Amino acid sequence: MVGQPEQIFNASLGYDFKGFSGRVSILHQGSYLGVGGGEASSPGAFRVDVASRSELDAFTASMTRWDFSASQKMGNNFKLYVNLNNISNALEQEFNGNNLETRREEFGWTGELGIQISFE
Repeated sequence: MVGQPEQIFNASLGYDFKGFSGRVSILHQGSYLGVGGGEASSPGAFRVDVASRSELDAFTASMTRWDFSASQKMGNNFKLYVNLNNISNALEQEFNGNNLETRREEFGWTGELGIQISFE
């Protein structure tokens, strides 16, 4: 189907022990024939990037993204936590039918480190 990858995979592996909690997760999205913005007949509409000449078709490349999170309770009211997203630096890339890169988005990784305080 145009605009939909044939393979989508999500998995998460977690470990909890006493006050510790940790998770690692993966998202894989296979390549697909693109659907994008561009000239559309009405706002919010999509344009299908399928051309009458195959070299003008747009393909979005597959990507795999890894995330990690962990937390540790410290006493009754405090929790230390860390969240790391896209630690694999996954890219979003689009190619035309001649395999020339036409779009590249690099988001890098992001992270949070903090202390949660609960008042009970």
